[in-house]
Amino acid sequence: MESLTFSPGRFAAVSIWGSLEAPIRTANNTKATIKITRNQPIPQLNFNEQTAQAGKYVPANWEERMVKVPVATSVTIDKSLEPRTLVIGLSVNGVSKAYPLDALVKQSLILDDLGGVPIFIVLGDDKRSVRAFERSLDGRKLEFLLKPNTSTFVMVDAETGSEWDFTGKATEGQLAGQQLKQVSILNDYWFDWMNHHPQTEVFKG
Repeated sequence: MESLTFSPGRFAAVSIWGSLEAPIRTANNTKATIKITRNQPIPQLNFNEQTAQAGKYVPANWEERMVKVPVATSVTIDKSLEPRTLVIGLSVNGVSKAYPLDALVKQSLILDDLGGVPIFIVLGDDKRSVRAFERSLDGRKLEFLLKPNTSTFVMVDAETGSEWDFTGKATEGQLAGQQLKQVSILNDYWFDWMNHHPQTEVFKG
């Protein structure tokens, strides 16, 4: 069965041949099961196209309005963050941590160690795309920073001065051609991330 992860403000489409059953949780926190049976692929129609065809559009302030919507969860929410704070969630070697998106927007690049692994999280030029990588090569820990006064996205490691792109690949310098290992992330609301990771840590920047 194909697994789908939905993130705030995103959409997904899937082609189904046969039947698909999946557990879901409704808006009032009630468990339910959805079943889809089809002998043809479902048309790849995203939510924006659906609303346009129906003559309805999501309000421009949708995210601001969602912040005020009450939430229901089975765990006690850490009050250090508002329930609908957008966070970047990472789990490494069984250790989970939430990084508030606002903190990343302010810093653009965050260096950290998680689960005994040196990592960093970086924000793309569009101020929305986020990626995370292990920041070590051949046992050597690297310190990264964004190169200033450039028209395109460039990172530099302090140890060799090599330049890196947003895919985690060194494009110039002593380490040219080397590739950093990417770390999986999840864009989520704080209450939802904590609901699934009750022992999570929170980045304090």
